[in-house]
This record gives sequence, C-alpha cells and structure tokens, in this order.
Amino acid sequence: MTEGIDIFSSKINQDHFWKFYEIKSCLLRRNIDTEWQAIFFYVRLLTDKVNTTLNLPETEHFRLIHEVDDIGKLDDLLNQIRHKVVKIRSVAVSLRLITTQPNYEFYPKSYGLFGISEPSYGLSLA
Repeated sequence: MTEGIDIFSSKINQDHFWKFYEIKSCLLRRNIDTEWQAIFFYVRLLTDKVNTTLNLPETEHFRLIHEVDDIGKLDDLLNQIRHKVVKIRSVAVSLRLITTQPNYEFYPKSYGLFGISEPSYGLSLA
C-alpha cells in the first residue's frame, strides 16, 4: 500500500515550493453509531491556498469533504493513510473500503480534473 505514497512523498521532499495540500473525499456510514468510511480519497499539492468548496452535501450517513491544510501537516496525513485511518475534521475515517493501491499522479497545467490551473502532483485512492 505504500509505493504510491512513497513516490508522492519523495516529490514533496525534492520540490520545496509546495505550501498547501487539499483533500477531497466522499464519506459514508450505515448507522449513526458506525464509523465513517471513505469511498474515495484524493490529495493534491498546492502552491497557493485555494478556497474550499462550500455547502457540500452532508447528512447523518453521507459527507463530501474538501479541506485545505498547511504542507507541514502532510507527513502526518501520509502516515495515517498508510495505517488506513485518517482524521478529518476531528473525525476518524476508515480507508478499508478502498482496496486499490494509492495512485501517484502528475497533472499537467490546465488539466481539467478538479479545476487544476498549474502543474501538480496528486495521490488518489478509490
């Protein structure tokens, strides 16, 4: 499970101009008493802070997440991904439904995915 994470992490260590990262995820849970589970999880490096998407759908059983955080916290997030449980908004989120390996990706400038307007590195789990 760590190859894609290791490649992604090495890019951060090579290039020191990243200042932020964003997380986009979709969370589900069957009951109010059960844990949140991610059905996809996406991390992208950013040079500038972007506005998070507001008014995303959220119910007792479903949430869409868009968070932006300081690059200094990324190593902690990558370690959480390796352990298949991440903390988002003070809530533990299981990644166990995601059975594929993390996929390291390079997005060239003006690639249409998620409104990318500059070259970027991403890590996706789906």
